[in-house]
Amino acid sequence: MIEIVICAVSVAVAWWLARAMWSYYYLNCMKDEKVDLPLPPGTMGLPFIGETMDLAMKKDFWEKKYEKYGNIYKTHVLGSPVVRVTSSEFVSTVLRGENTLVKIGVPRHIEELLGDCGALSVMTGPKHTPLKQVFYQVLSGISLGEFCPRMQEVVRSNLDMLLVKKNIAVYEEIKTLNFQASSKLLLGEDRFAASEMDKIRQAAVEFMGALFTVPWNIPGFPVWKARRGRQTINSYIGKAIDSNSNDIDNGDAISHLLKAALPLHCRRLTKDDIYTNSTELQPEYRRLTRMEVMDAAAEMLFMSSISTSSAMTSIVLLLGQHQEVREKILAELGEHGLLMAKDDVNIQPLTTEKLTKLKYVQCVIKEVLRLKPPVGGVFRKVLQTLELGGYQIPRGWTVICSIKDMQENSQVFKDGQNFNPERWLHVSPEESKQLRFENIPFGGGHRVCPGRKFAQQLLQIFTIELVARCNWELTNPNPTMARLPVLHPVDSLPAVFSPRRSRHNHPD
Repeated sequence: MIEIVICAVSVAVAWWLARAMWSYYYLNCMKDEKVDLPLPPGTMGLPFIGETMDLAMKKDFWEKKYEKYGNIYKTHVLGSPVVRVTSSEFVSTVLRGENTLVKIGVPRHIEELLGDCGALSVMTGPKHTPLKQVFYQVLSGISLGEFCPRMQEVVRSNLDMLLVKKNIAVYEEIKTLNFQASSKLLLGEDRFAASEMDKIRQAAVEFMGALFTVPWNIPGFPVWKARRGRQTINSYIGKAIDSNSNDIDNGDAISHLLKAALPLHCRRLTKDDIYTNSTELQPEYRRLTRMEVMDAAAEMLFMSSISTSSAMTSIVLLLGQHQEVREKILAELGEHGLLMAKDDVNIQPLTTEKLTKLKYVQCVIKEVLRLKPPVGGVFRKVLQTLELGGYQIPRGWTVICSIKDMQENSQVFKDGQNFNPERWLHVSPEESKQLRFENIPFGGGHRVCPGRKFAQQLLQIFTIELVARCNWELTNPNPTMARLPVLHPVDSLPAVFSPRRSRHNHPD
């Protein structure tokens, strides 16, 4: 019995010493001695693991940290020492310092999973700028006109499927349907059978499950499953590339990537540079390699499907809480003649020109993304010791800029925690400049998301079709929200859907 007690005490003492040495190491040995400033407040958790397990298991992990420490604090998650900042002043300093003070700093296992050949979000160096311009061209003005009718068709058919089920878990259903929609829009219509789509979706689920977890590549663990899932997705993207080799003009992202041209020397590109129909490129250009196309297509698929699923769920949540906003959307659609005259339920064919005229719908999307941004923060690696708020952030540490906390608690927005689309109706150009780093749901600075126009158009079309075609009641109007891997309701937002009846036949 005495031996057991001695053993237990010894283990407890050893564990306490290990934690003490771990904290001492970061408090004293990791500081930049040339900078006479302390590290931010906070805790570093367990040896080697840090606070990653708490991050994964506690839905209010960041909220508790913010309540205790305020706008800047340290922790240790995902294998790295981290400082999290939540004020616009700190966030703008970090994001403006791209390539001088900081660089992209996602955890190494995420970088490996996304791929370092053509995945823009983890790329650094001279190749980043021209590839970013290719992404902009594929996912912005050049392609939006082509995508618009296809987006409307896919959104409409997906909503019809929700109406058939009636009682649904909104987030889970939208994730499934939106992944299919993103696959069709980005990889091409009807390239894969239903069974193949199920395999791609399951592989994507395994992939996303590893983004914010302990980075151990051990059989059965999330990172190991994610690597296997990425291999599956690569095989299907490769199939799409091969099927496109003789037909590169069918309008999807694969087609545009295959005919994109990169300069051999970094410089600003034009539309004519990027899209050339000539099979013989001039000496200063080259095509994207197969691996670059695969990485780029996989990143577009992952990021577009998971982030827009979060945003669409938030649209259902916030519009479910605010019937008056739905009525104002319907009124704007009627003013612009977009409701079919025969029933006022079906929407006229949409174009990018029509969408730009719907100012209130745009305000709704902007307010949803302000209050509930899908991605809660961005990662940067410190290149030289940063000084923020009277604290130092040593070289090599990671900075997480919190988008959600910054936008929700910003003093610039009156009643910032309330949903109020009207706040955006009369914002002047000068005010927009002042809000540049107060509202950044798509990131900011040099690495702002190149797919933001694509996402905004898809969310506009979803909102229009949702409000015109559907009525719904939220079972739980005030759900607990989880932040990882993107913002979503813990209970998946149960709701009861029904078709919206025509006012011509059923006047109010």
